[in-house]
Amino acid sequence: MVAPPLMLSDMSTTFDAKAATWDEEPRRRAMAMDVVAAITQQIPLAPGHRLMDVGCGTGLVGLPLASITGSVLGVDLSVEMVARFKAKAAAAKLTGVAAEVRNLVEDPLPGSSVDVVVSAMAFHHIDQIDPMLHAIAGSLVPGGWLAIADLETEDGSFHAEAVPHNGFDPVAFLDRMRCAGLVPASQQRVHVMRKPPSNREYPIFLAIARKPA
Repeated sequence: MVAPPLMLSDMSTTFDAKAATWDEEPRRRAMAMDVVAAITQQIPLAPGHRLMDVGCGTGLVGLPLASITGSVLGVDLSVEMVARFKAKAAAAKLTGVAAEVRNLVEDPLPGSSVDVVVSAMAFHHIDQIDPMLHAIAGSLVPGGWLAIADLETEDGSFHAEAVPHNGFDPVAFLDRMRCAGLVPASQQRVHVMRKPPSNREYPIFLAIARKPA
């Protein structure tokens, strides 16, 4: 029997337990570096841009981008991940960085609150993909950018536990972004994660869309 996907409360508890050692995994850091590089190559980030990192975790993607924009809001369901994000930002003296525990579907940001939204390896944990995309699109300024990195469709072996989505078809994901009112810009494979003991490969894509000006 297949285990049911994690509920939001279970998911936040699971990530709370992992927060203290999250950054110690080299594969996770390497993936984040490739995602950051791809985002900076494809989106014209600039000082003053208000950036939101959805499913921010400990800030492996959002905090490096803060060195460009100077302003990042991390959003996550895990209390401990948010605490770790804040601690790292404080240690690096990143004064324009904040983080909070927030369910964006139930409590979205006001309209035109952010210029850029990024997310890495969070959406396959989100049950309500389309409501989340609509909430994010609503928070973007006209002309704002959304960049989402996640697993390409896999057989469920990436996680030890069941999750709402076993990855996504990148082209179909762009269609979902279009249905949320965004204009698809690009999608490409940006990283391949290899997991022991078999070193099986799990490709990761980056889908980018823009809110109409």
